[in-house]
Amino acid sequence: MRTAAIVLHPFLKADYAVLISWIDSPRVLLEFAGPHFTYPLTAAQLDLNVSDTRRHPFMAVDSHTGEKVGYAECYFLDQSTVKVARVFIAARYRGMGNGTALLQSLLQFACTQCNAKRVVLNVFEHNKAAMTCYTKLGFVMQPNVFKRVDFEGETWRSVGMMLPLKSPE
Repeated sequence: MRTAAIVLHPFLKADYAVLISWIDSPRVLLEFAGPHFTYPLTAAQLDLNVSDTRRHPFMAVDSHTGEKVGYAECYFLDQSTVKVARVFIAARYRGMGNGTALLQSLLQFACTQCNAKRVVLNVFEHNKAAMTCYTKLGFVMQPNVFKRVDFEGETWRSVGMMLPLKSPE
């Protein structure tokens, strides 16, 4: 079995339809973006999102096949902190290591392009696959960072995670 490898490509207007096609329900949208967007996801929402100059959105492309397999963003909270947000692997590409490979590419971007000292993210507690991926990469829970979102009679809790980055030697 080959190792997943992801290349980050800038997210362009031409990519909107691909991302929108992956987000096929209000539940999937909330899991992907938290309450940042409303269903159905639209080009106008994406235009507004990418217009934020602190946000760097990417299409995740499989380096072996050239296929678009996911989406993610790096968001500059301040000069030393990057927030990884809206991480999404399309359903048919899950379970193949693409999430881990995408995060590794985002961490490399945060280190080399942003000179970040730490990376933070939020994840819903019920998303065990994502939490396992993040923990495997060294992220640790931030016990006092959490939010609650109500969805269809359920309360979803998101928790904060953080990864300190090593300074270049």
